[in-house]
Amino acid sequence: MGFVREHTGLPVPRVWGFWSHREETNFDTNPTSSDGKSETGTRRRESASSIGLNYMLIEALPGDPVGEVWADMDDSARSRFRGELVGYLRELRALEQPPVPMGGVGPSGSSPDGDARDGMGVGYISAMNYQPLTDHRIATVPYGPFEDVKGWLECEYLLGYVAKARPRNVYETLEGQLTKGDARVVFTHSDLTPRNVLVEKESGRITGIVDWDSAGWCVEWWEGVKGVYGWNDGSFAQKPGNDPQGSSSRLDNNLMAVWKSLLREVVGNFDDELKADEEMRDIYGFPY
Repeated sequence: MGFVREHTGLPVPRVWGFWSHREETNFDTNPTSSDGKSETGTRRRESASSIGLNYMLIEALPGDPVGEVWADMDDSARSRFRGELVGYLRELRALEQPPVPMGGVGPSGSSPDGDARDGMGVGYISAMNYQPLTDHRIATVPYGPFEDVKGWLECEYLLGYVAKARPRNVYETLEGQLTKGDARVVFTHSDLTPRNVLVEKESGRITGIVDWDSAGWCVEWWEGVKGVYGWNDGSFAQKPGNDPQGSSSRLDNNLMAVWKSLLREVVGNFDDELKADEEMRDIYGFPY
């Protein structure tokens, strides 16, 4: 978030502090009898591992998630919201990707191929500073980084799994949908849904964009795919029959359709990639 605050005008919360809490997990090192006593009459407990939880204290920003108040916003507020969101997205995607520093700064502190180098070029897929990505859509653990888009697509969590689980023609069809044209690598929020954009209901002013834990450098269409991923989580919930102006179009009342149109205005058409992503989730057996 600090990188975005420093290089853009996006309303991003300040981070006040970060810390970890670790709790020791103990176990018995002596065998025990059925009555719970050790065979030697004593019980010795030793630390087996540490379970850690990370905490972050961030600034609380004003406003409400736009998904909760969209139905109550008038046409003027909705128009301002659209303009600001598109502007912020374009500003985010205009950031220049820095080269990987000398020697690389991957998860092990080495360059991507293990050799020291005078900085790798741009076009890599990673979190900040060539660190592993965090993305609940793809993996339950940090993954990557990757030297290029091809390496990312062929990882075990995307097309790499398809290649193992389905016939070659299925893999080739999905690969074609995901690799058409020369997609750029841009800075991506990767979870830009209505629950993560705060708005002042009366004016439509965006007061905050939050939840940056999945942010990083990724292929340009990923913002669109992730922006509508998990659409059934309540982010697009509407209040039935509530149209404050009585003049809004059906499109305006359907925030899901509005959201897709705003993403397309910046990202471009990502229908093929979205379809491919849905098919890959079906192959994985994802429940959503």
